[in-house]
Amino acid sequence: MLFALVAVFLPSPVLAARNDVEGPGFDPSLVEQWKESPTSLPAPPPASERLLRVPLGPADTLNVYVDPASLSRLKDGVARLTIVVESSSGVRNIFHDGFRCETREYKTYAIGRSDGTWLSLKNPEWQKVEFFPTNAFRHHLQRHLICDGNSTARKPADLIRLIKYPPLYNE
Repeated sequence: MLFALVAVFLPSPVLAARNDVEGPGFDPSLVEQWKESPTSLPAPPPASERLLRVPLGPADTLNVYVDPASLSRLKDGVARLTIVVESSSGVRNIFHDGFRCETREYKTYAIGRSDGTWLSLKNPEWQKVEFFPTNAFRHHLQRHLICDGNSTARKPADLIRLIKYPPLYNE
């Protein structure tokens, strides 16, 4: 009987684990209420002369750029933008991504081709923005630029201002 009472009043390991993964204050009912707005790809491909270089740490080996013409934040609260990731050897990868700040997720809608066209992904899925070496640029964008301290996507003008005039912060 004592075991049954203790089991009732102790937090469930499943609930505790879920809280760790989804964050404090996570409300699962909001996930079901949220509906993604229809998304269209930016008409002009990203042009090198208008790209904004994202400020990164001194140890970062990639150059990351954002196309300001691609920035949007629709009624669904998702920040959408085109990201250009360039290696030290000049190889470029282009992504048109969406970021959900409330759930710390991203989705790649399309990948840019070398001829300036888009390859739309079929049935893209939301994925957690986690800090892995292959995904560090998305983590940096989401944590320091795209999302504010209230888990809300910044307005495009505010995001542009932060990229151009970054605050001082430590990783």
